[in-house]
Amino acid sequence: MPIVNFGSAGYQLYIHLATFWAYKNLLIKDSSDTYGIVRMYETRNILFKQCIFDAVNTNVRIFSIEHYLKSVFFNQVILTGESEGGKTSQHGFYINGASNVYFKYVAVYNLGGYALVCGNGIGEKTNFGIEYQNGRQEIYIFAGQVLFNDIRLGGKNGYVYSDNLTPGIVSIENYNVLDVHQLFYTNGQVLKSDVEIGSGDPYKRSDGADSVIEILCNLSTLRAPILEEWKYLVFEHEFEMDTTLRNYRYYVQCKAMSIALASELYLECEYIDQYVNTTTYYKTKVRSDGIIAERSDENDWTQYVEVTGIQPAVASKVRIKCYLSKYDADGRIFIDPKVVLS
Repeated sequence: MPIVNFGSAGYQLYIHLATFWAYKNLLIKDSSDTYGIVRMYETRNILFKQCIFDAVNTNVRIFSIEHYLKSVFFNQVILTGESEGGKTSQHGFYINGASNVYFKYVAVYNLGGYALVCGNGIGEKTNFGIEYQNGRQEIYIFAGQVLFNDIRLGGKNGYVYSDNLTPGIVSIENYNVLDVHQLFYTNGQVLKSDVEIGSGDPYKRSDGADSVIEILCNLSTLRAPILEEWKYLVFEHEFEMDTTLRNYRYYVQCKAMSIALASELYLECEYIDQYVNTTTYYKTKVRSDGIIAERSDENDWTQYVEVTGIQPAVASKVRIKCYLSKYDADGRIFIDPKVVLS
């Protein structure tokens, strides 16, 4: 493997206005340039494959990915450094601007800072902080969306940090353990939690789903906005229905907390309530208006959110959305995603 060693001096690999360039089987290390070992600016379709980047002797980011990069691919790439010694500016990928970055079979570990600082990123089969811990949270989001499938986060010093109050999210599937789903949203985490009858926390509801939606909303009161445009969409379900009048109910538990206002957790139902013909029809939206008290125990599935009196004017879709805007430092919300119709 060829080695490029910048000798801890202010040099770097600078890629500018390049299109369809590929770098393969390289070890690049130790630049003290403030933009990092590799800087990319206004490029298109760049590939790094089977490469190692080493920042052991410097306190700078490894990759700076800036301004309108179209499709940068990292495949079978390792980024490593030195997490000891206060090198808190030693980050792995620093993605700034409207860039599309894709990760596959990537490992980032033993850095003093974040594994990934980003606006946008998509990846799979990637490890952050698994082989050895990183010095700060694994992922720092300042804008956009970060979507990963089959990723593992070590999380020794935290999983995800964001000072972004817009709905930028990280979606993580197969999170360290097979079949576990974890989502980081603006004000906390959403997890898929398997449940059983008569054991666990919570118990499975009689005739309920085999897994529930578990929500932590514990980051900040500032991230539980009043305006509906910023409320978090927990789930969306669609049903093909006839003109029969129905009620739609989802059972909820609140552990060590409560939902004191109907605007903190609610259902919104959209359906056709007036129909003239296939080109002239009108939709309406209705909301649930219930509150949820703290549960009595793990088996207390007596409370719910519900929209009632839903009767489409013609056989058509009924769309149910569940929204959340809540802060609680210690509590958890459990939602059984199996709808109950009546």
